Amino acid sequence: MFGEVEEVNAAVNEKKNEEGKLIYTASNLMMTFKNGCNAFVEFGMGIPPGQDFKEKIVGTEGYFDFVGGKLTKGTKEKKEEITMLSSSLSEDTAQYLDAILSGKGDISTAIEGKNSLLVALIAKESAEKGKRVKM
Repeated sequence: MFGEVEEVNAAVNEKKNEEGKLIYTASNLMMTFKNGCNAFVEFGMGIPPGQDFKEKIVGTEGYFDFVGGKLTKGTKEKKEEITMLSSSLSEDTAQYLDAILSGKGDISTAIEGKNSLLVALIAKESAEKGKRVKM
């Protein structure tokens, strides 16, 4: 969406129980793209109930805002709510596997997959070192 990633800065906060089982994780990732754009991603799992998930994507032409389970698209002139489709992990996984096995469907290329994996590995390195890492 924004082109090639130039550098990554990531942080992870995890808590495990006495047996080593993960209780919760709260992570964030900031990517700086070669075109100068920055993207910030937060991930949380096992966070106590009552925490509201929010997301905002802002660009020169407008924004997307996800708050309270509602997605809004806005520009200087107008603001509109976007109807979201429901999703099921088991349905999504079945459709993905079907697309791979049948060779049909909108599947990312191997290069896109490799690039995404590289960003994830660099993010892991960044979190472990506690500093920004160039791609």
